[in-house]
Amino acid sequence: MSDSKESTSSSSKAGIEPANSEVVHVIEHGRDIHMYKITDIELDVLKSNYDSWSLGFCTLCLGGFIGFLIPLATIKLSDKMCAIFLSLTVVLFLLTIFFGTKWLIDRKEVKKRIKQIQERKL
Repeated sequence: MSDSKESTSSSSKAGIEPANSEVVHVIEHGRDIHMYKITDIELDVLKSNYDSWSLGFCTLCLGGFIGFLIPLATIKLSDKMCAIFLSLTVVLFLLTIFFGTKWLIDRKEVKKRIKQIQERKL
């Protein structure tokens, strides 16, 4: 009876280290883990480029572009309405190209920075 109290009252169980331990045990399960050291500044730069709003605005403008293009192609509009829909379609198309290009550039920059971090030896 006293043996069961001692075994349940112990703080460390088999395979579990105490919280204040600074040792990390890695158990391999058929995969490789690569760890790279980066600074806070590098992490902030990666985050700022990767959290780009450009993709969101690109998809928003693309949806608007398609939404205004469909009535132009399918129904007969008055001259004034046709001019409004046509100008909105052109503006949204240009904004889609702009934000899409900006997103691709940001994505390429993030990939380049990640590759730089992976290739350097610390």
